[in-house]
Amino acid sequence: MLPAEISLGGVYVPGLLVLAAGLFVLFWLLDGLAGRLGLYRYAWHPPLFRLGLYVCVFGLMGLALLN
Repeated sequence: MLPAEISLGGVYVPGLLVLAAGLFVLFWLLDGLAGRLGLYRYAWHPPLFRLGLYVCVFGLMGLALLN
């Protein structure tokens, strides 16, 4: 279960902010894989597709850790 707040050096930050920062590494790997496979050729707007992919993965990870 993801804590609501995490103390980093005495400063409390939201747990989802830490999740978002850690998820960026996973997203970077997924983005590189999708680029190598040529999946962005089929996307209407590749930057918007990347944003949507990040939001979907973030939502799934957040739901998985909060439940």
